[in-house]
Order: sequence, then C-alpha cells, then structure tokens
Amino acid sequence: LIIGKQQGFADLVIPFSTAISRKHCRITYVNGAYYINDEGSTNGTYVNHTRIYPGQTVQIKRGDIIRLANADFRVI
Repeated sequence: LIIGKQQGFADLVIPFSTAISRKHCRITYVNGAYYINDEGSTNGTYVNHTRIYPGQTVQIKRGDIIRLANADFRVI
C-alpha cells in the first residue's frame, strides 16, 4: 500500500497536507506483521517520533504513531 498526496502515485491518498509527498511511504504485510518504508519523501516519515529513512524497514504495531511530514496518524 503506497500512501501519498496525489492520485495515480498512491493507493491511499491524503490530500489535506501539501507537505506529504506524492509517493510518501509504503506499508507492507509480511508473515503476520506490518512494516513501513519511506519512499524518498521530502519531509520525512516518523514512527513514534523517530525518523525512518529510504531503504529502512520498520515494523509498526497497534498504538504506534506514524508521522507523515506534518500529519500524525495512530495505528489501530
């Protein structure tokens, strides 16, 4: 699942923040767990206030806070 601000680049579009990149991050599901990767975003992807970088894979779980640029989301 690719998250971003522009349809055609992202599967899940978040249009309310211009700071989110067209193709911001990717969520994958592998062996019963979810993971997030930054897709080279301009303003960063954070998991629980720690920045992750392109090429870095971080497991996410219920209760984690995901920040895309200037917008926070809680994993439920």
